[in-house]
Amino acid sequence: MKNFSFVRSFALVAALALATSAMAAAPPAPVQPTRALELLHLSGRWYEVARVPNLAEKDCAFATTDWKPVGDGKFKVTQTCAKSPDDHGRTITATADPLDPTGNAKWRMNYFGGLIRRDYWVMDHADDDSWLILGMPGKHYVWVLSRQPRSPQAEREQFIEKIAALGYDAGKLVFPLTLASRGN
Repeated sequence: MKNFSFVRSFALVAALALATSAMAAAPPAPVQPTRALELLHLSGRWYEVARVPNLAEKDCAFATTDWKPVGDGKFKVTQTCAKSPDDHGRTITATADPLDPTGNAKWRMNYFGGLIRRDYWVMDHADDDSWLILGMPGKHYVWVLSRQPRSPQAEREQFIEKIAALGYDAGKLVFPLTLASRGN
């Protein structure tokens, strides 16, 4: 009888240990956008004022993103990246399809005719839509886009706090220059 009790206790401890390690190994749940966004407020030019470095924007010192509505809630998105003020930059175009038509905060970008797809979520935005925090659901990459080419230091500090509160690593943020500083 003692052996049966010992085996049952051992099995229970082993099961708890496995469950705990499985929970610890599970990736964190993606943070959700904080609130809905007016669809047409995405239209126009956005300046990248902060980002977590990524391979696609290597050597990108000046960056803009232009959103143009194309119907059915979709957008044509043109991203421009330049290395220096004298560089005309390289562009990449994508289509943005809403994943959440009621909140307009979750988007799937389709690059190269849909060969490459990435999900981007508007995690937070200003009440007047003068800036937005755009992140990937896995909490690895995040960008701050602004209607203005530069952000004041106090606003940068707010972005850092908001990004950290959303679960992204705000310590990795860089604050690049923008195309506007070269007159575009």
